[in-house]
Amino acid sequence: PLHSDWVCSLRYEESLAALVSGSMDSTLRVTQLDWPPTAVPSSKAAHDASDALLRADPAHCRNISVIRAHSKGVVCFELMQITSRKLCATCSHERDAYVWNLETGDLLKTLTGHRALLRQVAYDAASEVLVTLAVDGEMRTWEMHGYALVQVIRSPGPLECIWSAIFNPTQECLVTANRRLQIWQHPRKTATAEVLSASLLAPKGHR
Repeated sequence: PLHSDWVCSLRYEESLAALVSGSMDSTLRVTQLDWPPTAVPSSKAAHDASDALLRADPAHCRNISVIRAHSKGVVCFELMQITSRKLCATCSHERDAYVWNLETGDLLKTLTGHRALLRQVAYDAASEVLVTLAVDGEMRTWEMHGYALVQVIRSPGPLECIWSAIFNPTQECLVTANRRLQIWQHPRKTATAEVLSASLLAPKGHR
């Protein structure tokens, strides 16, 4: 097996023809799928259920990199393309998030400042902004060219604590959830640093 413990998150990176997997065994693995056409698992006709799923030959799975990312396991990660570099942001049951070079396995930046353990990272490719979300509901935004902290948003109370966040590229907004959904403004790439800092995640209709 690729991992020795539960896999918490899985993505496919098409440009590398590789699976990226984060596990509670503390590793982030990039596994290239070098399957010849005859070895690729295929989905046949629906009526032929016995052959619908085939196990791939592990001999055609090649590790590109193995990153020992967090001592307490990798609970969430986001793939990012910054200029020509393929990066990955990871978080665990710790207060810091890490940014890695996906191809070399090098640690590029540690994003610090949260007062509670992290639960999630989310990334918007259009604005190249990363969001880190902690269990206390605090949300921080970072621009990924310089890894600079842009904004800190704290929940006004336990009932307003943000539990999940996802970027909607179609509507150009960030959606967060607790007892209700909230929509946040999408940052403009052409905005100045001052405008970006002031308006990055202001809820729509509010300033």
